[in-house]
Amino acid sequence: MAALNLTIPIPKEASQFEDLVFDYAEDKLSPEAIQQYGKRGSGQSGIDHQVRLVGGDWVGIQCKRYWDAKLTPTLLQKDLDAAHALQPALTRYIVATTKSTQTDLQDWARSATIHAQARVDIWFWEDIERWILVPTNLVQYLPLPPAVLAESLSIQLGNAKGSREIMAFCGHGD
Repeated sequence: MAALNLTIPIPKEASQFEDLVFDYAEDKLSPEAIQQYGKRGSGQSGIDHQVRLVGGDWVGIQCKRYWDAKLTPTLLQKDLDAAHALQPALTRYIVATTKSTQTDLQDWARSATIHAQARVDIWFWEDIERWILVPTNLVQYLPLPPAVLAESLSIQLGNAKGSREIMAFCGHGD
């Protein structure tokens, strides 16, 4: 698939980012059930979303929407430590962040464990953005009608055939 030459803006509100991560997790994990865990500002035990996979395993997702503040392994470890208290026990822990890929966070995730299992991952903004840029997702997440998306954003697909396909997808084909 050709890559779109388009940058997706980071959601301004934490709740918007959490909603986006909810949809991303639903697509990536194909869960049996997914829901927001608690409310913002309340004790959430280190997670924002709880996911039950087919087969019964539980996944916790912590959302970190950061602009200028530094996201550190120490901060992530604090949330992971809190998530160990959840019952039934999580079998996987995911941090979703608006930060760009950082090797110190990747190194932390590789060495971190949830209940002695090396199943800790980080979804960086580039990962989420790449998913949004899939045409079937793109029209849902950009705050523009599909016709405006196809015409005024000058989406560059790298070939004429791809450009016609996105125009047809957005309802402006021949």
